[in-house]
Amino acid sequence: AHTQIEDDFIVKSTSFPKKSLGVLLYDGPFELINVDFLKFPSKRQDRTISTVEGTSVIDITPVPLMTTGGSDKLLNTTRGLRFDPEPFQRAFMDPFDSDAGWVEEVYSNSLRDLDGTLTGTPGGLLLSSGVFTKHAGCSSVGFGKAKNSFSGFTVCPPSSRTATIWINSRNMGNKVPYLMRRSDSATSLARSQWPVLDLIGDLSKPIMNMKFHLLTHDSFTYEALFHNKTSDGKGPQGLGLKVSAPEIGSSIPVTRILGYGSDCSLTGEGAVRYPSLVDLQNSETSGFFSQDNEFYIKVKTDRLFSFIKPSEHGSSRDSMSGRFGITCARPVKSSVVGRVDGFTVESTGTYINGWACDYGTDSQIEIQVSAGTASGTRKSISRTIASEPAEMAVNFACADSSGKGHRYRVKIPSDMLSEFRGQKVFVEGISLKNPTAPLRHSGSHSFP
Repeated sequence: AHTQIEDDFIVKSTSFPKKSLGVLLYDGPFELINVDFLKFPSKRQDRTISTVEGTSVIDITPVPLMTTGGSDKLLNTTRGLRFDPEPFQRAFMDPFDSDAGWVEEVYSNSLRDLDGTLTGTPGGLLLSSGVFTKHAGCSSVGFGKAKNSFSGFTVCPPSSRTATIWINSRNMGNKVPYLMRRSDSATSLARSQWPVLDLIGDLSKPIMNMKFHLLTHDSFTYEALFHNKTSDGKGPQGLGLKVSAPEIGSSIPVTRILGYGSDCSLTGEGAVRYPSLVDLQNSETSGFFSQDNEFYIKVKTDRLFSFIKPSEHGSSRDSMSGRFGITCARPVKSSVVGRVDGFTVESTGTYINGWACDYGTDSQIEIQVSAGTASGTRKSISRTIASEPAEMAVNFACADSSGKGHRYRVKIPSDMLSEFRGQKVFVEGISLKNPTAPLRHSGSHSFP
């Protein structure tokens, strides 16, 4: 990959038996300056092909710009573009072949429209439509003449900034099984079409979950959940990471690392250990905060990307951080954790709901539901296993990357509803590995 500058030229459409393109943006950074795209069709063009199942119709409409997810995808820029006539689509993101094993690469495509001649918004940022490039200020259809001109892209406002986290490991290379989650519950799986159990259970699959492209919006925080079988050699050993971004001095939002170990450190040149999470959030340098299982990192770029060579003609200033390692003094500290969400009254009865687990394991533990008072006698109502399907937020709260369910939903017998009306409900987690413990909000909810 290297800086490519194309200045003052004309791209003319031609017809091919399959989808053709004017300019293919691969790797980068690629700069398109004063380019005319002429005679690209303004209507969709289809072709009927024969298959073993019969016939099917495919889109072969020539498109001025097409991107594909290269290994070192950086920020491409455009200005002075002209389309005559207005094409059916201005830009198209190549549908990624999931069997290739590159996984998140397709979501790291980005184009900065310096003067608005591509997106209709000067400074607009064209991003691949991934789970971490969605934001309320972004549009999936574009603006003005460019409306509905992008396939596989989202157009974000000029203030939008991005960064990319790259992670690998000593024993797995780029095949690191981990999940990322954003504070608005957006969650990325390495292969969303694979069950999580399959994803984590078979590490021979070409996961290659090596990087994630993120919007660095102030309102977002991120969590990375790792496969927590490090002790038996089935998880990643010797994690390494770096960050890249379009501008030097950019940083990823403070990111929480889950499931890898306890009393962890970020190692490498310039990594500062901060005494509190607030200090890390307010810091201007790369660093970390660590306390038992709690581990947060912040990494800032401080140099040009390794193959970027400043040019008097080019504007690329893509940057990267130094390379850092993550080491942990001990395995994840396990304990009973969980929550009592409260009662729901439904047509089939009244239920007490919540979740419980052994933190840092995939164990599905028992819960004990009782009624009474905080200081008085309690009566047992039910004992069951918390194994109902759970949303990804619960798996992150349990630091369990297996995808197993940890929810419970216990029906309260009608006679007990009458007997305990107005009294408190208590729920404890019962583990074979850890001491029995009350769940969060146990004793806070009253029987209806």
